[in-house]
Amino acid sequence: MHKTLVKVKNKRLAELIENIIKKMNKNEIIQSVQAESSLLAPQFRSPDLVEALNNRMLEFLSIPIPTGKHQGEMSGAVATVDGAYKVLKNIIKKNVKLKKPLDKKSLDSLFYLHVYDLALIASEKREVRKLLKIKKGFFG
Repeated sequence: MHKTLVKVKNKRLAELIENIIKKMNKNEIIQSVQAESSLLAPQFRSPDLVEALNNRMLEFLSIPIPTGKHQGEMSGAVATVDGAYKVLKNIIKKNVKLKKPLDKKSLDSLFYLHVYDLALIASEKREVRKLLKIKKGFFG
């Protein structure tokens, strides 16, 4: 896990996304996506693969928690950065036929791509912000 993620690994993923939305405009987020994409190992550079991974993560974040303290809440509203990172790693291991072992740099970049993708979606769609329990500005 990249050192910038280690600092926030126990925070909610939604807080990380909220910070991105507040500090970056859409063009800056898109530039970050391009920068992260360039860091990917060749086996992960397919836009279709990245989109499929993002969609799987969105599915995970949309699942209500069945039991415990957060029962009934959406996973995306309570998942930690570390938890989401581990879920992405497991999704890749189970669903992607790797030519070479998953390298740390690519995993970090794929995670950041997911976070930036989610930030772009949340910045434009109020229902996604509501699902994640994040605010874009004063009025959500």
